[in-house]
Amino acid sequence: MRFLVDGEATLQCGDSQQATFAATGRMSFQGITTCRVLIGDAAGVVQLTQEATVRCSVSGDRVTCSSS
Repeated sequence: MRFLVDGEATLQCGDSQQATFAATGRMSFQGITTCRVLIGDAAGVVQLTQEATVRCSVSGDRVTCSSS
């Protein structure tokens, strides 16, 4: 999975992985995984089901993510 984010993001995933990166990062998962995404004081959740590029951005106090 490739992640593109606004600023610095921390991902905390259900498979026990955790990563912090700025602007872009890459993680690998086995199967469907749910991750909490933190950018500053904002938070959101993304479910990852296949290899994709995931873009996350802040809207108010929420993080929204979309994949392509």
